[in-house]
Amino acid sequence: MPTYIIVLIVIACVLLFVFLALFALAYAIDKAAFSKRQDKNPKLKYFTAEELKISAEPVETRVCGVTLRGFLYGGDKSDKQKLIIFCHGMGPGQLAYTKEIAYFCNSGYKVLAFDSEGCNFSDGKGVKGLYRGIQTAVAATDFAKNDERLKGMPICLIGHSWGAYSVVCASALKEVESVISMSAPDCPSQILAALASPAISKCLAHMLVPFWKLIYFFRFGKYGDAKASKCAEKSGARILLVHGDRDTTVNIASSTYSKTQGANVKKLLAKDKAHNPYSSLAADKLTSRLVQTLFKKDKTAEDEEFLRTFDFDAATEEDLPFMQELVDFIES
Repeated sequence: MPTYIIVLIVIACVLLFVFLALFALAYAIDKAAFSKRQDKNPKLKYFTAEELKISAEPVETRVCGVTLRGFLYGGDKSDKQKLIIFCHGMGPGQLAYTKEIAYFCNSGYKVLAFDSEGCNFSDGKGVKGLYRGIQTAVAATDFAKNDERLKGMPICLIGHSWGAYSVVCASALKEVESVISMSAPDCPSQILAALASPAISKCLAHMLVPFWKLIYFFRFGKYGDAKASKCAEKSGARILLVHGDRDTTVNIASSTYSKTQGANVKKLLAKDKAHNPYSSLAADKLTSRLVQTLFKKDKTAEDEEFLRTFDFDAATEEDLPFMQELVDFIES
């Protein structure tokens, strides 16, 4: 066999080995990120509808053979003829947003919120991927359009982080009146690269992006790694994109906020805010300290006392002028 053919075979084998190794690494990182359930943390307090004096009627729907559970909040107190569908970020589902949901209810709206697959009240062994959030938003919209209590009501999709990405993408698939997207990544592969960079280096993380795109295509189809910025351009809804200028979870440079243009799009930069623009500045600082303390390996006596006496009510204090801006957008 000629030498050049042997060399080509060796090169092909090396390239195949590198491809398979990178694919395996991409698959392992994706599995580590999305294969686990996202349930409430027993060390944290989550406010209930009962504590906030709003009604919450249990509801169910199904996506890909999995039962999703949630609540229709607001009930008879809601006098506005518009429905808000709220989509949560990564974590224990809607429980992390009860105060925000209560604000909208107290402003006169009914609010429909489902936990995505693998989150808190819903079934599933894991969240499977960010595309599941799009499916949840679509399923919630279908539920509202077929439910006798909600049929015919104009819909506003509101989401935070993962939910923010989900609602923008869903608005390109379903007819809704408006969308409010807070702190949204632009596509799953990019956000996974950002999350993986500290552990495997930025260069290697970005080398894995094509492999994540391939994985999501085979798992979910053409919308598996959809860019929210492109979906916003296809959407017929009015869209408000919100992002904190100090957000380190979803960097503003690679966010839906920065990547999106369009006559139907309005932008709101939350000054001095991190990933939760709906929180007051004081609440933001408390939450940051809480997260840092929770994940410290060697906690001091001072840390333990801080956790024992932590004021969860203060840590979830809302930025009321900001929340009113959201209501103004819904009504505009």
